[in-house]
Amino acid sequence: MPLRPCLGVHGHTCNRLTPNRRCPDCQAEIQRRTTKARPSWVDRYGPDWPRISAAVIAETPACVLCGQEGGEDEYGQPNPLTAGHKISRKCGGTNDSENLQTECRRCNSRKACECPKHSPPSYRIR
Repeated sequence: MPLRPCLGVHGHTCNRLTPNRRCPDCQAEIQRRTTKARPSWVDRYGPDWPRISAAVIAETPACVLCGQEGGEDEYGQPNPLTAGHKISRKCGGTNDSENLQTECRRCNSRKACECPKHSPPSYRIR
């Protein structure tokens, strides 16, 4: 793989040659900034989230979107079950059981919020 100049951090190039997009130092700085800026799961979902999500998964032990029962996918990659919000917390959704459904991690990452602002009625996931 050819070497190319590092892209740097936020427009400041370091001009080190690297086989990747960024040198290890710049990549570590981006990771540090991202981690620092993101709130913890307790701040995002509340302290009761582990209990609530476990109850939702126990009630329906398979993904409601693809039917997978968690664990590993067909390629042997980890794909555990999660409790997904139908209407995201950012759009005013809550942690109530009516707003939660069991989803595998892959489906949870792919789907969109079901609020009218983010999805037209014909594309809503149920």
